[in-house]
Amino acid sequence: MIRLLGSSEQGTKGAVIAADRARQAGIEWSRSVVTAWLDGSGIVAAAIKEVDSKFNQLLHDARTRQSAWDEDEWRRQRTGAEISLERLIMTIRKELALPVSN
Repeated sequence: MIRLLGSSEQGTKGAVIAADRARQAGIEWSRSVVTAWLDGSGIVAAAIKEVDSKFNQLLHDARTRQSAWDEDEWRRQRTGAEISLERLIMTIRKELALPVSN
């Protein structure tokens, strides 16, 4: 949803639709985050907080950019969020005593 928002020209119908979809996805994400904070260990909760912060920043950047993101810009913009998500996955796998790599 963030990618769609970032690739839509501001002020267009497509941007409004993308923003609405991002809000709906954000509601579901927030529910999942709260559940994990309540049920997860401290280390998992900290990793989720980092992911949440990175995705919030990415969403903010998508909403306030001056022009639509092309493929290269999207890849650059999402790097921090991807890294924090990978850390979260590794943290959860360790917590569950699962192998950390395939």
